[in-house]
Amino acid sequence: MPTIAVVVGVVVNAAGEILLAKRAAHQHQGGLWEFPGGKLESNESALAGLWRELYEELGISLLKAEPLIQIYHQYPDKAVLLDVFSVTQYDGTPQGNEGQPLVWVKPAELCQYPLPAANRPIVQALTLPKNLCISGEAATPAHWLEGFKSCLTADVNLVIARPFNAMQFTWPWRDVLSEAFSYCQSHNRRLLLHSSLLPQLTDSTQTDSVLAAILTCAHGIHLSAAAAADWSQLPANGLLLGMSCHNARELAQAAALNCNYALLSPVLPTQTHPGANTLGWSEFAELCRGAQLPVFALGGVNSAHTNLSCQLGGQGVAGIRGFWD
Repeated sequence: MPTIAVVVGVVVNAAGEILLAKRAAHQHQGGLWEFPGGKLESNESALAGLWRELYEELGISLLKAEPLIQIYHQYPDKAVLLDVFSVTQYDGTPQGNEGQPLVWVKPAELCQYPLPAANRPIVQALTLPKNLCISGEAATPAHWLEGFKSCLTADVNLVIARPFNAMQFTWPWRDVLSEAFSYCQSHNRRLLLHSSLLPQLTDSTQTDSVLAAILTCAHGIHLSAAAAADWSQLPANGLLLGMSCHNARELAQAAALNCNYALLSPVLPTQTHPGANTLGWSEFAELCRGAQLPVFALGGVNSAHTNLSCQLGGQGVAGIRGFWD
């Protein structure tokens, strides 16, 4: 079955709202809402196709667009590869040139609109930051909390709490996480719990009990590749779910678990494992093209690599150094 190349534009207005168009009933996935775009023509570049599609569908002229995510999706009757861009500048006022209804939607309300299955990772990408911090070194819980608060900035609003060394495993994490979670709640930030900390919160292996424990101190959970083998469902109540991945098989597992994102590593050599085999940017890009969820680059990267990761189809970068001081 051939793969259909499709370009998609996430059109954003001055109020930060996102444009959705409704597909005609006779079209594939008819009656659902979608982000504007369409099939690429023969030998047409992604940006040229996006300019054409936005002009034909909406009557606007593209001025500036940035890569957001690439998605491969297999429907029962066709396979599509979506090249998705965030459209931040354009001339004109969008209108339904093909008679399609349009609506401007706040990012947090996108989930209220029925979208094609292939669009789900786009919604996830729009609600995730470009930089993700993993907690690092700290001598005491008090120092950890200071580091946690200082790493949360306009560019970093999502942190994975993970013990950095054996000493940190002995800390009273329930108290530490409770204070960190309270800080996030009042400062519009998000905290994820690494799966290695679950024994600190509950001695139960039942999913419902684990989720209830997470709800008291975090906005979601990040699974190691090993822990993911015992996980069977997306957390309830809007909790985020992420997974550490190292290859295509694990990325497919993350997608099957309905994870909101994946960390893919190691992309570059690291100070802690200087001789380890690395993916490099070329393989990172190839794996992102086959993934069905947003992917952060991890390992030897920092905020200076954020734009490169995005250009190669990634969500952005994740790490300790460069984010956690």
